[in-house]
Amino acid sequence: MKYGFASEKAREFPPMVILDVCNVCNLECIHCPHVALKKEDTYEATFLKWEWFDKIAREVGEHPGTLLRYASDGESLLHPQFLEMVAHAHHVGVSPQNLTTNGLSLDADKSRSLLKGGIDVIDISIDAFRKETYERVRRKSNFHRVMANVHKLLELRDRIRPQTKIMVSIVNQPEAAEEVDDFVDYWTPLVDRVLVRNFCNVLGLVASADQQEEGVPDRYPCPQFWKRVTITCSGHFRFCVEDWRNKTVIGHIKDTSIAEIWKSEEYEQLRKLHLEGRYDDIPLCARCTDWQASPWEYGYDYAISQIQ
Repeated sequence: MKYGFASEKAREFPPMVILDVCNVCNLECIHCPHVALKKEDTYEATFLKWEWFDKIAREVGEHPGTLLRYASDGESLLHPQFLEMVAHAHHVGVSPQNLTTNGLSLDADKSRSLLKGGIDVIDISIDAFRKETYERVRRKSNFHRVMANVHKLLELRDRIRPQTKIMVSIVNQPEAAEEVDDFVDYWTPLVDRVLVRNFCNVLGLVASADQQEEGVPDRYPCPQFWKRVTITCSGHFRFCVEDWRNKTVIGHIKDTSIAEIWKSEEYEQLRKLHLEGRYDDIPLCARCTDWQASPWEYGYDYAISQIQ
């Protein structure tokens, strides 16, 4: 397989910008490092400043087709200005916009606001089919409330903004592996796409069986360097979405632009090292196993392209 940019357009600007508007969450999911990190002395609840969001949104809006994905280290709906952010981004030309959420606070009022604000895709992480499993996996959540929220969202979507796409997802992990088929069967007739996500140990931050199993193919370059960039709630650029401790920071939105970071010598050097198989030359990449969950031919970009 030939690795690199899918197009000249992707060379000039990232096809996906992952934006972390806050690092707070109302759940304690067993597959998420947030549980441990928020107990560390260095953790501080942080919310993206409006001025930085405005700069990001306006630049992304100049590149139609770039996916602005609200995800990463926290639950975006907990940012006090998030609903206004979505509407503002839509106003300045950002399309598509995608929210990945746990759904617990996605009540009818927030759903209406998101739809009226121009959200293009809402992806709810549910991660189980049965209530008992759900509440073991997504601790501090409420199965019936989330289910009611998703069904209400579907109803409102059909009335307010039919072009908005709704997805649900489940992580294929030991605690829920036996429910994946039932989950897919239940949700497929109801939503636009059902995602079955591969488990990641998030650079070793989440306890798991070793991913380096017998029969794993030879390592390939990480698609992140060619498909997306991550911006944290503190305004920093980092080249790895799994880097919750921010060891891969390479700039700040107040000092530079997304395009400048994307085309920088530092980013080009990182790509070169991956293409040459010199993963050990990048400390965080040297011990990573999460690349196995990011095949080049199938990723979040592909899932979004199939429903647009």
